Amino acid sequence: MGSASLPDAVFFAGGHGGITPTNVFSNTVNIFNANTNTWENMNLSSPRFLVTGISFPDKGLVFFAGGVTNNLQVSETIDVIDFYRKQQYILKLSIPRYQMNVISLPTQGLLFFVSGKTNYTIVSNSFSRLVEIYNFYTNKTEFHYLVSSYILPPTCTSLPSAGYVFIGGNTTFDIYISKNNTWTTYNLERFGYTFSSLDSFNLLFIAGEINTSSNNQEAPYSYDLDVYNVVTGILIKKQLTFSSLFMASASLNSSGLVFFAGGADINFISTDNINIYNAYQDEIFLGKLSTARFFMNAVTLEKYGYVLFAGGINYQSLKIYQTIDVYGTCPPGSSNKTLTIQPKQCSICTPGYFAYQSIVIFVLLEIIVHHMEQMHQYHHWGVF
Repeated sequence: MGSASLPDAVFFAGGHGGITPTNVFSNTVNIFNANTNTWENMNLSSPRFLVTGISFPDKGLVFFAGGVTNNLQVSETIDVIDFYRKQQYILKLSIPRYQMNVISLPTQGLLFFVSGKTNYTIVSNSFSRLVEIYNFYTNKTEFHYLVSSYILPPTCTSLPSAGYVFIGGNTTFDIYISKNNTWTTYNLERFGYTFSSLDSFNLLFIAGEINTSSNNQEAPYSYDLDVYNVVTGILIKKQLTFSSLFMASASLNSSGLVFFAGGADINFISTDNINIYNAYQDEIFLGKLSTARFFMNAVTLEKYGYVLFAGGINYQSLKIYQTIDVYGTCPPGSSNKTLTIQPKQCSICTPGYFAYQSIVIFVLLEIIVHHMEQMHQYHHWGVF
C-alpha cells in the first residue's frame, strides 16, 4: 500500500486484494478529506501493490509510482491525481520498479524516485542504486547513482525551503543540493538509521542505528537522535525514549513536531511507543499507538495538525492491522499532548504478503549485523 498526503487530505493506494484468489491486488485509492470529514475512493490505472506515494502539496498533486501487477510484472506507471480538480493522468518511470522510496522538492518541481527492485520473481537481497529525478515543469529526467548499495530500502527526507534531499541508511549517505544542482556525500559511520525533517526549522533528524555490539542483544537499536541544522551547522545530540527497528517517521511543521513510531526489536517483538520531538521546547516525550506494530505508513494533515499511522504488522500474532491511529497536536509553543481519536478501517495488504516479507527481513537483519560488527561509533559533523 502506498500513501501520500496533502495539507487537508490523505491517500492510501493499492495493496493486496485478498488471500484467495492469490495475486489479486487492489486498484483502490482510499482518500480521507479532512475538510468534509468524509472518505471517498478513486482508482489507480491498474491494480498493484508495493506502490510508492508522494505529493506536491501546494499544487494538490499526488503521485503513486511503480509496484507489482496481478501477473507479477513490475510496473513503470506513475498515476497522477490532481485532487482538487478531480483529474487523473499517467506518467512513466524510465525503468519499472517496486518497493521504491520517493521524495520531492515541490517548489523546484522535482520528484526523486529512489532505489527499488526491478524483478519481483527473482529473490534478491539488494536494492537498485538508481535515483530517477523527474522535473515536473520541464518534463525532463536526470539520473543519479547512490554511492552505497543497500539490502534494505534507503531512508529519505527533504528540506524544501533550504533545497536539500537526503538519501541514506548506510555509513555514507547522498545529499542533493538544489541551488547548484549538485550531489555530495557524507560519511556518518552509522547504519540502519531513519531520517526525518522539519522544513520550517531547517532541521534534519537521524534516529537510531543498528547496534552491532555483541553485548547489546536486548537493545539492538541505539537510542541516538541527531538533530542537525543545515543552515547553521549546529548539531544537538538527543536520546530517544525507546529503541526500535523499522520505525515509521512523520513531521508536522506547523506544530514543530517529529514522530518516530512503532517498530520491533531484534526478535520482531513489536512496540506501541512513539518518540515525539518538540522543536519549540527541544525535548522528547512519549506517545502510544493503539496497538503494537511495525511496517506502518505515516502521513500528515498539516492544515489540521494531525499525523496518521496506518496499518502495520504484529509479528507475534501474525496479525495485519487495518487500523489508522490519528493523533492531534496542540498549537505551536504550547505544552503539546497527543490525543487518540476513533480509528478508521481501510484497505491494506494481507497477512500472507507481510509474513513473507518479515521472514526475509529477519534474515537480512542477521546479515546486516554481521556486516557491521567492525564499525566505529564516532563521527564528525560540518555544514553541508
